[in-house]
Amino acid sequence: MPYSLHQSKTPWKLFLDDVREAPEGWVLARSVAEAQTMVQELGIPQEISFDHDMEFHVPKGLPTGKLIERVSGFYAPGVALDPTGLDFADWISAHTIEGSLLPDGFIYYVHSANQRGAAMIRDRMLRATGKQPAGWYEWYLPKGGL
Repeated sequence: MPYSLHQSKTPWKLFLDDVREAPEGWVLARSVAEAQTMVQELGIPQEISFDHDMEFHVPKGLPTGKLIERVSGFYAPGVALDPTGLDFADWISAHTIEGSLLPDGFIYYVHSANQRGAAMIRDRMLRATGKQPAGWYEWYLPKGGL
């Protein structure tokens, strides 16, 4: 591993979502790669809010009307799906040595509308932290909905 995660000297909150805007006081990451970079640079956040479904990219020539569902295991051939919030939860869990590097009072939320994906994130973080999420599913929606 070419890097190691560390606790942040200044508490901060990470909001992982490719569509919604972050609530006031939260730092927005639009992708798992962006969230990983932030955590590597700023340290582990005091709070994380996870979305599950992140943007995917459909290659040229593939019909865009085709159902693409990562969670249920249905994949369209040749579609490169971005890592999900579950992948980020796995990454955080693995790199914090089963939660030992998480800040005291660490809190996480799962705000994904994808109930199956949200449940999987909750299960991973529950194993890593021993805590249930502080908020569940649609705890945050921007004014006017999605």
